[in-house]
Amino acid sequence: MEDIRKMILFLIINISAFLCFLLGKENRRKRENEHEEE
Repeated sequence: MEDIRKMILFLIINISAFLCFLLGKENRRKRENEHEEE
């Protein structure tokens, strides 16, 4: 049980970090587009 719990926690941390990374890229792209329009 302990190992499974650790693995699930590890996966959740990795997935959330990956999602934050993707969201950061998207936000950066949107900001660049807004600057171009101005």
